[in-house]
Amino acid sequence: MKYTSNAAWLDVVAGDHGDVRIRDSGRLSHMLRELENPGRQHSMMILFLGSEAKDEALERLFEKYVTQNEPEKSNTTIRLQREAEGNDAPVLFTDDELHATLSAQQRGNYLLLFLFCNIVCIFTEDFPRLDRVTHFLLFAAQAGSASTLPLQVRSTALVVLRQDSEPHRLEMNKFHQTITAHRGCIAEAFSTVRTITLDIYSQLRNALQPHLDHAANIHSAHRARFTAVHLDSLFQTALRHTVMTVTESFDHIKKMRIDNKVPENLAFHLTNYIRLGLRAEISVEDLVPSIAFSIVADNYPLRAHCKPPPNTILKLHAKIPVSDSNLMFECLYRQPILEAFLWQCKEQPILSLAPDAACELVRVETNRVFLSMKEKRMPSAELHQNQLMSQSALFCRVRSNRTCLWCRFQKPEHRPDCEHDLCEICVR
Repeated sequence: MKYTSNAAWLDVVAGDHGDVRIRDSGRLSHMLRELENPGRQHSMMILFLGSEAKDEALERLFEKYVTQNEPEKSNTTIRLQREAEGNDAPVLFTDDELHATLSAQQRGNYLLLFLFCNIVCIFTEDFPRLDRVTHFLLFAAQAGSASTLPLQVRSTALVVLRQDSEPHRLEMNKFHQTITAHRGCIAEAFSTVRTITLDIYSQLRNALQPHLDHAANIHSAHRARFTAVHLDSLFQTALRHTVMTVTESFDHIKKMRIDNKVPENLAFHLTNYIRLGLRAEISVEDLVPSIAFSIVADNYPLRAHCKPPPNTILKLHAKIPVSDSNLMFECLYRQPILEAFLWQCKEQPILSLAPDAACELVRVETNRVFLSMKEKRMPSAELHQNQLMSQSALFCRVRSNRTCLWCRFQKPEHRPDCEHDLCEICVR
């Protein structure tokens, strides 16, 4: 394969038992950490798949692109143009060769790359006929997607045609008809398939920009647009996940909490909290806001979901949440909240709201709190404290040595002068 020696990134090899092994050179992490403000820059990624035409396109994009035949060095390379280091949305260009068969190793590589690529460029000049491009798209779709994010934020497949070799209109019509007929299959890997026609590949940079802008808008709408810090952390987690399994989905919301997991006994603490509130004659409707604020404070602390990279100043970290509040609620909190209300129904059969309705009310309130935090750009802990103060008259009589009444998620370990027991985290 042709590669740029200083751009080598991923090397996919077969393990002793046919398992997936991916060697990471660390180049992605190195490039992301060298950005001017990795905590504020939202990196985007484009994957070029092909052979000679793909290499020609890269030569047009990168003046110092030098290729040589050394296939063992790296299956996948990655580059960042120097002038993009200070951009709000620096674009990473990755490239890989076309593969005739979908081996377990290559499927793992596609699953990993498709998690983070906004656009996958396929060059028709690297195929003998346009129908072979269709076959390749269906072939690539066999890899599917490991993402649990909405279909709209999956990669766009961008088929690049050269005007001097543009297929006949009948051939193009057949291409679009086939894509439409297999839309369900292709949606397993790609959000959409689009085509662009160029005179020369030097026009590719400008042609890509509208598609990058569209991808950025879609990701922002679904709150799935990652900063460089998030991308670095998530990619390393996804790499470990892919090496372990190519059949299980990569749940980025749960993976973001891998070092700060939701307490396993959350349902117990919420049950206890609701019980205490009802005994103090606090209605379910008045309990809901405090639960919602607790959820937001738990899932969106300052510098949420990312580890500090070495030698990175803390102020550079992302402070804006990246995971959709509705997805977060469904993935992490709905079940323990529902269990808490169901358990309460056993103790007190008549509640003002049915468990399902109460749980849905918490979800709606959680989303409202999330939007408020985003609009005000206020730390979740500060919002949480303000909410506690606003309901202090309701909860002043409530005491518990089993559940921290500040976060409602942990066992209390300290009793300050106010005599409201607090957990180790909240007492700080």
